[in-house]
Amino acid sequence: MKRIVLLLLSFIGLTATVHAQTFTQHLLQQKPGNGKITISQSNDIDVLVNGKNAQEAVVAPRQTVQANTTQKKTIIAGQTQKTPQKALTKNTAQTAQTLKTEQAKKAEQVKKSEQVKKIELANKAERAAKAAQEAKADSIEKARERWRREQEEKAQAQKAANERNAVEEAIALEKRIAEKNAQEKAAEAKRNAEKAAAERRAEAEEEFNIPTVDMRKKVMRGAHQITGYRVQAFAGGNTRADKLKAQQAGNAIKMRFPDQPIYVHFYSPRWICRMGNYRSIGEARRMLKAVKAMGYKSAIIVKGKITVFD
Repeated sequence: MKRIVLLLLSFIGLTATVHAQTFTQHLLQQKPGNGKITISQSNDIDVLVNGKNAQEAVVAPRQTVQANTTQKKTIIAGQTQKTPQKALTKNTAQTAQTLKTEQAKKAEQVKKSEQVKKIELANKAERAAKAAQEAKADSIEKARERWRREQEEKAQAQKAANERNAVEEAIALEKRIAEKNAQEKAAEAKRNAEKAAAERRAEAEEEFNIPTVDMRKKVMRGAHQITGYRVQAFAGGNTRADKLKAQQAGNAIKMRFPDQPIYVHFYSPRWICRMGNYRSIGEARRMLKAVKAMGYKSAIIVKGKITVFD
């Protein structure tokens, strides 16, 4: 029990010594704009307050102070004993209050800093979301624009292809029409050539004095040949039936026009029935009209050698 009491007293004395040293050092600090404080006390009080070790540590400074300022030793022993304990309590309370205030300020600053960080993070997240949304909208708009351009290009390509096909079809049609016209012209030229050749052959054959059958069976004297016209009523093949048809046509025309000479010839390769010797084309046309009226719709006028009399 005595040991516990002694330990408790020692602890209290040590605590008081530490506080006294702290208070004394606080008073001895020099601050700009404040006056200078000099503390002097007896050895007994110094030992009681600061302890033996502290007394040895401050002997030299105290002697210097006492030598320079001997007139400032006005502090009495009772006041010196009471002042350190009161100043220590007041200083401790102020220090605790200051620490508490600083901690509160630091906590407030930390809280504000965290709030600022949260606000910055929220703003940053909002900006990122907005940027992502704008990027997505831009991407969608770009995709739509690209799709529209592709559709327009396809439409233009299809239009160009259709126009090219139309031009090609028009060119092909014109080519076919030109070929058809050329073929028709060639056929017409061939027919005209054949017709001209047939007429030349007929004229050449007439120039040869091929015996003719005169239905009147009269011998004409004083006759000679000149170029004129005859009406060809029938032209068939080289068969016996065609010969009979030519003769029948000649007999029918002779009965209708007894004063007109009738000629039934075999001009290779066909049998032909012709009539008349007309010097002018007008006479031949009048007779052609009369022959067609008899039913010979294929009758034509041929030019060649005719027999006339002086």
